[in-house]
Amino acid sequence: MVKALGKNWHPQCFQCHKCHKVLSPDDFMEKSGKPYCKEDYHKLFSPKCSECNLPIEGTPLVAMGRQWHPNCFKCFQCGVPLSPNNFKEHDGKPYCNKHFQEMFLPKCYGCKLPIADKVLKALGKTWHPECFACVQCHKPLGTDGYREKDGLPYCDFDYHALFSPKCAACHAPIREVYSLHSTLSIQLLIIEMSDSYGQDMASRALPVPTLQQTVE
Repeated sequence: MVKALGKNWHPQCFQCHKCHKVLSPDDFMEKSGKPYCKEDYHKLFSPKCSECNLPIEGTPLVAMGRQWHPNCFKCFQCGVPLSPNNFKEHDGKPYCNKHFQEMFLPKCYGCKLPIADKVLKALGKTWHPECFACVQCHKPLGTDGYREKDGLPYCDFDYHALFSPKCAACHAPIREVYSLHSTLSIQLLIIEMSDSYGQDMASRALPVPTLQQTVE
């Protein structure tokens, strides 16, 4: 006689409710007062993995509102196992940080690397704020505006030194009213004439451009 589930059974009658396999009283699963073999119990009642769609017999990994086998929750691109506390999601798929940045974040025109934090937009391109610099002196331009020549950014000083007409007498650049780009729009900057070339120019300040936050 077999004792299980608070009842007495013939040994041959203690069977899985689904497949009728004879069960051991020491090795079965119970649901709603009925005995099941482990295979059928998990097929019928255990949560299914979002990746392989097979039953999860142990503790499921929960991420993105779904349940997974721990070894099935991996980067959709490279297959590296992921932690539910350290991954990125795109179109319902999980990614490691490396491939999420490479595949979906905007790229900096200056260094060609993904922009994971703040994005500066200028010249129809995206930049790290620290990479948007004068091509001549490499001074960052994000807060001061810039001048453009042949699709390249220049600081005000180098632009005039390189491209402005020169005075026939003193050979210094002739600095008149020019259009200076800000990183948000083209605005007019009034530059006052200085006494001599190389002296700081008094100017009307441009608004500091607003940096955009990358959406992850």
